[in-house]
Amino acid sequence: MLLEQRSLKKLKPGEKVTDYFVVRKAEVRRKRTDGTPYLLLDLGNANGRISAVLWEDAEAEAVRYPPGTRVKIQGRVAAYREGIALYIEKIRPVREEDGLEESDLIPGPRWPLEEMRARFDRLLALVADPNLSALLAAVFSPDFRPRFECAPAGKLWHHSRTGGLLEHTVGVAEICEFLASRHPELQRDVLLTGALLHDAGKVAAYQMEQGFIDFSDEGRLLGHVALGAALVQKAVGGLAQFPSELATQVLHLILSHHGEMEKGASVVPMTLEAFVLYLADELDAKIDAYLRIAERERTPERRWSRYVRLLDRYLFFPPGLNLDNENGS
Repeated sequence: MLLEQRSLKKLKPGEKVTDYFVVRKAEVRRKRTDGTPYLLLDLGNANGRISAVLWEDAEAEAVRYPPGTRVKIQGRVAAYREGIALYIEKIRPVREEDGLEESDLIPGPRWPLEEMRARFDRLLALVADPNLSALLAAVFSPDFRPRFECAPAGKLWHHSRTGGLLEHTVGVAEICEFLASRHPELQRDVLLTGALLHDAGKVAAYQMEQGFIDFSDEGRLLGHVALGAALVQKAVGGLAQFPSELATQVLHLILSHHGEMEKGASVVPMTLEAFVLYLADELDAKIDAYLRIAERERTPERRWSRYVRLLDRYLFFPPGLNLDNENGS
């Protein structure tokens, strides 16, 4: 088990740390003043990420601790640039007797898995159209479903944890369900099917074998939108007499759900359901990203985030912000 059980970003300069990590990046750099080499590591575990600096034998240690290496580190927290870093005093590879588990390295679900499964199953059951119901059953097969349930929905930005894809899919589909109840003009079954399938390609797009979330080769070369569309097209091909126009509508939802081609969409939304899915996806992703930043950075003394480049703004943490649902509580 990990020895520290709080956000790494909330460590204070001067604190001592003894903990287990996975090396995410390792880079030899040189001091500007005299050219002395040092090893800069990007470390991660289930409590977050932190930079770390090793001064002795930097070049040799970079070879010894490449990305993916599990390590035990003892060090001291120090101010570093705009944040903090861990100045390493001792480092060694993890040993079998340490008992380190994958769950110690990658953040776990925010909500209990059984609860999310039940919510997902309820949404599946809402789809009454027999063709769309058959499509969902074909995609979420007994082989695919377990991988879907443990997959992340992102590398760093939103739902970047085990079970994150299930949580995000349920969140987006529940927003779409609500909007369909308010706007009968929407084709509810088409919209819900698109919501449940929109990120299915992320199962193949990400991998966690190194002890942290990263793109798979397929994910980097093809992207989750194309992978998801291919997955659905294959499922449609295995269903007898699936209506071609209905298949086109569902595929349009998957291909357009990023909203803009500059943001990864293959096409822009061109149906009412596609507009709704795009906005529901944006809303659920941004809520999770905001909460992640708030959990990492908010303190009693600090009410503003650091500058968030992906949003091009600072974020404010009001006194009434409730983070009690962290880790499903």
